[in-house]
Amino acid sequence: MPPIKHQVVSPSAGISCHAWNADKSMLALCANDNRLQIYEGCNSPSFASWRLAHVLEEHDLVISGISWSPVTNKIVTCSHDRNAFVWSYDAAQAKWNPILCALMLTRAALDVHWSPSGTKFACSSGAKTIAVSRLDTSQGSDWYVSKLIKGHKSTVQKVAWHPNGLVLATACTDFKCRVVSAVVEEVDTNPDPRPFGTVKPFGEAYHQFSCGGWVTAVAWSPSGSILAYAGQDSTIHFVRFDPSGAVSEQSVRYALLPVSSLAFLSDKAVVGGGHDMNPLVFTANSSGQWSFLRRLDEKSTGPAKAEGAVSSMSAARAMFQAKTTRGQASSGGAGKDLWTQHANAIVGIEGMGRAGDPTCSKLSTCGLDGRLVVWEIPTLDIDMQALGL
Repeated sequence: MPPIKHQVVSPSAGISCHAWNADKSMLALCANDNRLQIYEGCNSPSFASWRLAHVLEEHDLVISGISWSPVTNKIVTCSHDRNAFVWSYDAAQAKWNPILCALMLTRAALDVHWSPSGTKFACSSGAKTIAVSRLDTSQGSDWYVSKLIKGHKSTVQKVAWHPNGLVLATACTDFKCRVVSAVVEEVDTNPDPRPFGTVKPFGEAYHQFSCGGWVTAVAWSPSGSILAYAGQDSTIHFVRFDPSGAVSEQSVRYALLPVSSLAFLSDKAVVGGGHDMNPLVFTANSSGQWSFLRRLDEKSTGPAKAEGAVSSMSAARAMFQAKTTRGQASSGGAGKDLWTQHANAIVGIEGMGRAGDPTCSKLSTCGLDGRLVVWEIPTLDIDMQALGL
C-alpha cells in the first residue's frame, strides 16, 4: 500500500508546519502565511472528506511553529512576528479563543512545542534565546508568562522536550546541540531527573555537543535515553544517556541532502526529512550502532514505458535542449520525472502514534510543495524488526 498523499494547499504556497490533535481526526497547519487552518474529518483517507472548519488570523507574519497538546487539547502557535498564541476551544460557541503570550523575544520565533504534561511550552527564536512559558493565574487573570534560556551564540532553530518534561534539547546555528534544564518550579512539582542525575536550575546546560554545520533538527527517543540531532553537513548524531550517567556519541554521515526534521519510530529507528524530498530511515543494530538503512519512499521497478527505449545520446540531447529553451531539466516538463511522494523539501515530520507509547508506526510529513503525506510504516516493504516495531 503506497503512502497517502494529500495536496492540501497550492504548490506555490507550500506548508510551513503542521500538528495533529490527540486522536488524529483534526489537523492544524499553516500555508506559509499568517493564518492557522484547522481541518476536521482527517481520519478519512480521502482529502475530499476533510473539512476546513476554522481559519484563525491573529498573527501578523508567517506562522513558523504549531504544537497541539494531547493532554489539554490546546494549540500553541509561534510566528515571525515574535509572538505566540495559545488557542483554547470553546465548545459552546464552536470557536477557538486566543491568548497572547509575552515571549519577550527581539527576533522571529521559529519553533514551538508543548511539554509532555501540557503545562508549559518552549519556543525557539532568532534572538539566540528560548522562551519557556506557563499559564499564570496568580493575578486573577489567565495569561502566559515566560522565562528565557540564554547562552546560545546564534539562532536556535528547533527545540525538543525530553519525555520527563524537565529538559530541552536545542538545535542551534552556532554548530552546537545543547541539553539544558527547563524546570519551572510553579508547574514542575515532583521533578524526576533521570537519566541526568540531578535537577539543575532553569537555563543551566547539562551537555553540549558539536556538529560540522548548522544543527537543523533534534529529537528524543520514546524512552528518553537517546538524543538525535542532524546537521547541515549531511550528518546525524546519536547520543546515548545510560542510567549510570555515562554518555556516548556516534556520528553517521550519509551521501544525501541534509534533513531538517526528525521523528523517532522507536528506540531503534529514527526518520529524517529535508531537502532530499524523501524521508530517510536510520536504525540501530543489536549492539547499539546506528547506520543509514534506506529511503522511506523507494522507486518502483515497473516495466519499461510504452513509448519505447531512447538512446543515451538522444536523452542527453533532449535534456540540454529543454534546459536552454525552457529552463527545465527534462523535456517532459517540470516535475514529470519525480517519483517521490514530495516534490519539494520536507519541512516537518509528526509522529501519529499515541502520546507516551514506546513505538510509532505511522507518521506524516509536510513540504514546501503543499502536500501532506501519511506513511503507514507496516504497509511499506521494510524490515519491521530492524525498526524495533
